[in-house]
Amino acid sequence: MTASGKPLVVIDESHHAGIVIVVGTLALIMTLICLAIRVYVRTILSPGFGRDDYLLFVATSFAIIQTSLVMSNSAKGFGTTISLLSSDQVVNVQRTMATTDTLFLITAFLSKCCVLGMLSRLTPQRIHHFILYAILGLSICWVLSSVLIILVHCELNKPWARPIDHCSGLFQKWEYIGATDSIIELMLFLFSILLVKSLQMPTSRKIIVLSSFAVRLPLIIFTSLHLYHLKNYAYSTNPTLDIIDSYVWTQMGMNYSLIVCTSFCLAPFMRAISVTYGNAGEVTLGTSSARSKSGKYARDVSKQQSQSYALQSMDNQEEAGHGLNNPRHSQPTFVPEQSAGIFNATVSDVCSRRTDGDSVASSESTKMIIKKDVEVTITHEPR
Repeated sequence: MTASGKPLVVIDESHHAGIVIVVGTLALIMTLICLAIRVYVRTILSPGFGRDDYLLFVATSFAIIQTSLVMSNSAKGFGTTISLLSSDQVVNVQRTMATTDTLFLITAFLSKCCVLGMLSRLTPQRIHHFILYAILGLSICWVLSSVLIILVHCELNKPWARPIDHCSGLFQKWEYIGATDSIIELMLFLFSILLVKSLQMPTSRKIIVLSSFAVRLPLIIFTSLHLYHLKNYAYSTNPTLDIIDSYVWTQMGMNYSLIVCTSFCLAPFMRAISVTYGNAGEVTLGTSSARSKSGKYARDVSKQQSQSYALQSMDNQEEAGHGLNNPRHSQPTFVPEQSAGIFNATVSDVCSRRTDGDSVASSESTKMIIKKDVEVTITHEPR
């Protein structure tokens, strides 16, 4: 609502632009939230940006520009009944639509490149990289041919009577674009199956890994719905209004393709969230407080229990050479007194993802520490 109480956009029988504005805005917000999660993971939880991250940044930039143009085009008459527009307005709407369609195709292409870049980091095998380069080559051919066929003698022709009249084979051209797009998505999923198939892990874990790749398959559904509504638009005598239905699915599909690029980074993010919600005693982020507590964990337990012995593994070579004077042991040490009775021993196994120079008690590292407590009961009988 504006200050005067009037809505920013009107949705009625002659104005449908508000539908695509609402859908496009919400979808873009979700895309930006997922991008922020990915940046958080790459800077805090798992430092290091790769090619797939930079490609996602570029793709999101194109998506922002595309969505902005769609919204600005609404002010020119996009989504309004053609009888309410002048010839100049129709030409401006048509030209902007050609630009937004081009940006949509480029964004979809970059989202595929993001997945290809991520897959290339998962495998060192040359045959796998050869397959990925082949898919990349097909994607490049697809995006170039798609942009050409919708611009040359098609969407940039003079104003509509019917879209099919000024662009011969309009629907068939978008059928080619959608079908090739769906084939590439299937190829990416089939490659992920090939990649996971040879891994030595339980089938249940393989299914979990494949699910992160399968989340892109709904893009095929978005493409099908876009084509379904585009067919009605191609033969419409009111194209500036009827194009809205197909554009809704275009906006949803474009942003969804970027959102699912973050699915591969959600595991470390959810582990970080679980620190606060229910598992703070088991998994902690490597802050200075958590580091100091983890180093004293065994001593705290030993003070609370009588005749208990704290065992701590010090088999990390880095710990022995950085600030610790104790000799390195290959196994946890346990030397109880030789007397009758039952003893309780608590083993504190502190594992951390450290770089060179870190130690258990480091106060500067922000890596994750995983602490596992094992309680052992030992019965000693006198001879």
